[in-house]
Amino acid sequence: MVKKVVNRLFLVVYIFIFLMGLSVLYQRYVEEQQYPRVFGFGFGFVTTGSMAPAINGQTAVITLASDVYHVGDIVAYKSDKIPTIHRVKSIKKSEIITQGDANNVADRPIQKKDIYGRVILVFPSRARIIRFLINPVTLGLICLGSVLFIKRKQLFSCLKQRMGGNQ
Repeated sequence: MVKKVVNRLFLVVYIFIFLMGLSVLYQRYVEEQQYPRVFGFGFGFVTTGSMAPAINGQTAVITLASDVYHVGDIVAYKSDKIPTIHRVKSIKKSEIITQGDANNVADRPIQKKDIYGRVILVFPSRARIIRFLINPVTLGLICLGSVLFIKRKQLFSCLKQRMGGNQ
């Protein structure tokens, strides 16, 4: 009984994560969004040392969208080519000034609507692993492996019947 409940719970969690992954892939590759989000949460990558020592390069972060940002918040925001993750230095009416902790010069002003979210979780030195895991090929292989794992009893039963039938 407990095993059945745990299996069902695992399946529900897996389906939820799978659907979130599909949503991110759809946003990234079909809608071509720079910074896909699910329920306000997004994944970002600090690829340079501009936020050192608070956040080193090759670090993954999770952000959460908000209506209010404060001086000192580390935020991900829309920039020319890729999302940028820097600290809020000042807020003046409609303009927000950000700057990387290791940078000597502030960034050009941005609008609140350009901010994807506030950094709420940092995964030091995990950017490469997370980039690998969210790669569409990797996600497809994980999904295929998961389906095979879930259906393993049926697959082995089918194989036994076929092997037994040929002897």
